[in-house]
Amino acid sequence: MTNPPLRAAPPLRAAIVPVTPIQQNCTIIWCTATMKAAVIDPGGDLPQIMAAVEQAGVTVEKILLTHGHIDHAGGAKRLSNDLGVPIEGPHEADRFWLQRLDQDGPKYGISGGSISSRTGGWSRVIRCRSATSCSMCTRRPGTPRGT
Repeated sequence: MTNPPLRAAPPLRAAIVPVTPIQQNCTIIWCTATMKAAVIDPGGDLPQIMAAVEQAGVTVEKILLTHGHIDHAGGAKRLSNDLGVPIEGPHEADRFWLQRLDQDGPKYGISGGSISSRTGGWSRVIRCRSATSCSMCTRRPGTPRGT
């Protein structure tokens, strides 16, 4: 009897954490080789997000925002401050939404701080087509477009 071939660990893993009363999906993605991670759309419920980070055993290096709605960005400022990591995204066109997170939060039972200045650069975020009108893609500095 022969043993089946060994499969390499997947290079990227993800965990989904439903957050906020809206139950929006916050995603934690990480490299299985380095265990370095990004938190995507931390709308709120930061203790749940941090529990998932600890369970995965990863080190968060950045926060990514796909767009500026309260259920996606409401917890980003606090998480960024707590972890000492930058926020990248959303596209500059969403600046209006980021500046009014404090106003929008109470309407939906979400507490979050408005984001008026960011450590991630607006220039790294580009609009991309997707299922929603407000999505973003990032591009590494020096990478040619279309790659």
